[in-house]
Amino acid sequence: MMIFDLLGWLDGEGARRYLDLATKLFGEYDLIVGGVDPDTLDVDRLPISSAMAILPRVQVSDPFSIRTRKNAAVPFYKPASLSEARRAAKVRCRYPISLLVNSTNIKFFDEGEILILSQNRFRPYVEVCIGEIFWRLSRVERPLPLMHRFVSLLEHALKEGVEVVLSSCSTSEVLPVLGTQVDAVLLNLGFSRTERRTVLLVNPAEVLKRWISPA
Repeated sequence: MMIFDLLGWLDGEGARRYLDLATKLFGEYDLIVGGVDPDTLDVDRLPISSAMAILPRVQVSDPFSIRTRKNAAVPFYKPASLSEARRAAKVRCRYPISLLVNSTNIKFFDEGEILILSQNRFRPYVEVCIGEIFWRLSRVERPLPLMHRFVSLLEHALKEGVEVVLSSCSTSEVLPVLGTQVDAVLLNLGFSRTERRTVLLVNPAEVLKRWISPA
């Protein structure tokens, strides 16, 4: 069994703490695949076990520069506004767009962006930092409206063929989420077995395959 975590949001110290926890908590997995920014973190000094693989990741501020960076590292793009997210959705290249949240709303990902993504045959992936979502939901007075919007957007994306990848990381604190925990949450939210397998296994493997592909 493999756990795949893009770790797009963690800084150097956060990634180090996460990987240290992963070696202790994720012992039942045969392989742990994590992504860190080699420019800000000394990969050779990380607490990496023999069952852990590290992918280089880079944060991209301009989505149109991804074509030149994607062969060196798995990119991730965090849009600063909804208009930027829709602009990024038009880029003819596959890469993850990180789904951002704040204390009251899920930002920069809506039905309009889903429509653009579904019409682009080079659809970028939507990277959902599920650890961040869980962390925010536990700190709002009325989490149900936020959760309902989150679920409806993911269901809409999957039905339109937009590829969704889940990542367990959080910007606020190291909060690793086991794949079995995420699967249980998605099951309780009404996602089918096929939908859960898609976001937990199939799409992350596609990201990995496309990154290592010479094309």
